[in-house]
Amino acid sequence: MDMFAAEAVVELRKQHPEVILEMVSPFDDQASKWPEEYRARHDLLFELADITTATSHIYTKSAMFIRNRYLVNNADLLLAAYDGQPGVTAMTIGYAKANGVTVQIIRPVLPAA
Repeated sequence: MDMFAAEAVVELRKQHPEVILEMVSPFDDQASKWPEEYRARHDLLFELADITTATSHIYTKSAMFIRNRYLVNNADLLLAAYDGQPGVTAMTIGYAKANGVTVQIIRPVLPAA
């Protein structure tokens, strides 16, 4: 979930109030079927955000791709938690690079098996 990054921005704003938090949802009611704990975090972050954006009003198969393109098209830097596997994150990184957006990859630390 992308909430960890948003929560880090909320903390960062305590020392740097000039930092702006934009929360972007791929569709209205994205969190409606999430467990209560995650919905509460989601809702709080949207309340704390300076800007809130929904890139669609309804779910479609392309909703996440559209949201990710919006993020890249409005970014100077893409900070991606990426494990090297093919998928939406890999496609978003490729899209960012193709459009001249600097990409910084953070390798997730996976729990020991």
